[in-house]
Amino acid sequence: MTPSSTSPRLSRRHYLLTTAVGLGASLAGCSAAAPRATSTISSTSKPPPHTTATPQALGETYSIDLTGVYDPFGLNPSIIDKYVPLDNGTDGPQVNDQGALVVSFEDVGDDVYHPTSYCWYALRALSAYDLTGNEEYWRRSVATAQRLLDGADIDGEQCWLPYPFDYAPHGDSTITLHAPWYSGMAQGMALALCTRLARRASDQNWNTSAEQIRNSFFAPTDGPHVTVTDSEGLTWLEEYSGDASPLYVINGHIYAMLGLAQYAQYTDDADVIDLFSRAADTLKATFTRWRVPGGISYYCASDYCKNTDWTPESYHRGVARLLQTLATITGDAEFRTMGLQLDSDYSA
Repeated sequence: MTPSSTSPRLSRRHYLLTTAVGLGASLAGCSAAAPRATSTISSTSKPPPHTTATPQALGETYSIDLTGVYDPFGLNPSIIDKYVPLDNGTDGPQVNDQGALVVSFEDVGDDVYHPTSYCWYALRALSAYDLTGNEEYWRRSVATAQRLLDGADIDGEQCWLPYPFDYAPHGDSTITLHAPWYSGMAQGMALALCTRLARRASDQNWNTSAEQIRNSFFAPTDGPHVTVTDSEGLTWLEEYSGDASPLYVINGHIYAMLGLAQYAQYTDDADVIDLFSRAADTLKATFTRWRVPGGISYYCASDYCKNTDWTPESYHRGVARLLQTLATITGDAEFRTMGLQLDSDYSA
């Protein structure tokens, strides 16, 4: 089944997608049992051969040099020990006996289900495996993916990764999200994870998982959803989706796009290409909302970020790099110009 988006279609060209090598990693598959997914893939099974995937193009390809492309989901050899330390006694990320990430938050708990953290760790562990060939990284990636799966919900043909705790973005209780809430960023990263493993392994569960997570982006807004349309008819992939008003967070929107891009170039899914294209148009149409000429850009495109002057420095630099990544994926120079403008505004 291929759901169609109910969001308004804007006049624009479709983007042909060529994704960089490191945009994904592994996520254990969400099976269509219910309501709690329980598919299992052994973390002790032999990993696929240690190779670097060759970028594949969707349809007509752009002539792209991927050398030095910023990979938002990957690692370089110098920082593997920081993000995926094999010594569990360090101050870095901790894992359980199975190798799955253990997430602790003050006032929440010592073993908290946190989809985005699981995705980051699994992606980085797989990147470390690709760089080193050390099968312990593979074991940790798969085990963490399975932990993510253990908390996933299946709603019909959609796979959801619910956050089981209340959260107040910006520490502001007036915009508190009450559990369960959902994240377009987490859904997009999980989509990238599933898709990459589907390309690497023969287990059909990975393809099933990717399709179910893909379907979540086309869910209507009267239930769990992460795709929303603003008052101008622009399509957003919302990082904080729940019982509070959407914020239109820029980096979360782009991370979700990267997941869509990976799935689109793998499947040639016309609806996903359409959604990616509308999400790309949104960034260009709203750039003046969240750019601050000569200063640090706003965290989001809603009035909330402007009214509260929410302008984190590290986020600004990250968005500039993500825009460069979009320029490479799409071949659209406007994204590169946008990233360079952000760098010029604030590069300290």
